[in-house]
Amino acid sequence: MIHDPYAVEPRKPLSPKQKLRMFIEQAGICCICGYKINGVKEAWDEHVNPLWLNGDNSAPNRSPAHIKCARAKSGTETTQRAKIRSTAEKHFGAKKQRSALSRKHGMKFNWSLGRYEKTER
Repeated sequence: MIHDPYAVEPRKPLSPKQKLRMFIEQAGICCICGYKINGVKEAWDEHVNPLWLNGDNSAPNRSPAHIKCARAKSGTETTQRAKIRSTAEKHFGAKKQRSALSRKHGMKFNWSLGRYEKTER
């Protein structure tokens, strides 16, 4: 089966009881950095295997994490996800839309007039 970079399983939020159970089962340890989390309020529900990489919402795939650790992990995953999508688009021949201000052959954008003008050679 081919991985679809645009198909993502929707997130399912945990109830407060489920969050507490997950926190106790993991002994309050951050799944990213391995340090102790200071209480349930500092904990963030993190998917160990991201949803966009065929992860699921099951209990074994979820662990508590520090908010800063989870945001840093999400930031790096966002970059990875964009690269995978870009590669898939290039592979299948999908072209990105060009910006209205993208360079046109033989033309130069005049910012003061707000339009393209022919360049002299």
